[in-house]
Amino acid sequence: MKTQTTLLILIIATICSYGQSQDEIPKDIYESTSMRKSPSLMSRGDDIFLLDINRNKRVQDNSQSKHHNILSNKMISNQLEQSFDVVTNLRRNLRSNPSLAVGTDHILFTYREGFSIYDKKGNDLLGALSLRNIFNSRIRLDYITVSHDHASDRWVLTRIGRFNTLEVAISEGSNPITSEWTIYVFNGFDFNVRLSVWSDAYYVTAKNGSSSNNLYALDRDAMLAGEPSVTIIRFELPGANQASGRVLNPQAFNVSSEQMPAKGNAPIVYMQDEETFLNTTRDHLKIWTVNVDFDTPADSRISQPSELDTTPFTAIFNSGLGQLAQPNGGDKIDTQDAAIMNQAQFRKFDTYNSAVFNFTINTGIRKTTCKCTLV
Repeated sequence: MKTQTTLLILIIATICSYGQSQDEIPKDIYESTSMRKSPSLMSRGDDIFLLDINRNKRVQDNSQSKHHNILSNKMISNQLEQSFDVVTNLRRNLRSNPSLAVGTDHILFTYREGFSIYDKKGNDLLGALSLRNIFNSRIRLDYITVSHDHASDRWVLTRIGRFNTLEVAISEGSNPITSEWTIYVFNGFDFNVRLSVWSDAYYVTAKNGSSSNNLYALDRDAMLAGEPSVTIIRFELPGANQASGRVLNPQAFNVSSEQMPAKGNAPIVYMQDEETFLNTTRDHLKIWTVNVDFDTPADSRISQPSELDTTPFTAIFNSGLGQLAQPNGGDKIDTQDAAIMNQAQFRKFDTYNSAVFNFTINTGIRKTTCKCTLV
């Protein structure tokens, strides 16, 4: 096995456009199949759907938190500002698949069986909630993600619905307790859904049937406006190699502040490991950029990849699900390999742009670490 490194840092002054002359056109263009509304959590009162673990808890409106500025001017050090437990007593026979997003006044935490809402002091405002409260139905094995659209101060939830559909729920305000929700349904999704916020679209990577080389652009402006129908554009990533027996797990950059970049040139990133990926001769990152035109969707384009060389790494494990021991004992965990982890965070500064993301690498027999990349 080649020499491993546990940390990779690449610094580039700006995120540039990587478009080349061989830009490729969309593979599919279609519309959402339906749109519906869901009432606010607050309006449900005692009829709110709670998970069994806290069936006696009732809705409280603690939304007027005064702690939304606790991190202001405090990010110059590495000191941990807040740490608190979230839901810990879920059924042990289900992997939790957690996802978390931080808004102006709230933290929304999702997991395999439902979601919870906290204020920024870590107070659980409603208890463990069923997905039925927003999506109106519950699927036995829900995969749910959450993002916060900072520029619009709105929440975005995704889940795989029945019959291979993607359901995207968008809050109509900044408060996830008092806001109503708009839910859009799109056909052609299987699993591994990860949504990222960019200035011109919500970008989604996902598996669809036998293919995992899929990038979808959803019309963000139309969804925020509550339009009855929304355009979705599907691309394939040209030149993206994948490991044998693994699905492709790239990630679009997700804007993590109120400062949106100019529309266009949305970056998509994926690692390429020469030891375990097909048709790959050296370890590197590939970065594509996407430009969408929802007025004339056929004019949308995805670039050929730009390549950034890295220090050597091995991205594949042989231990499988529930086989990786933790350093201090406890339950064995899954080896989530060959994947850019959710989310690849992007932030725009006055004189430069920055993105940070990570993926796991194999550092030995049943040992793993995280490779962190700053671009």
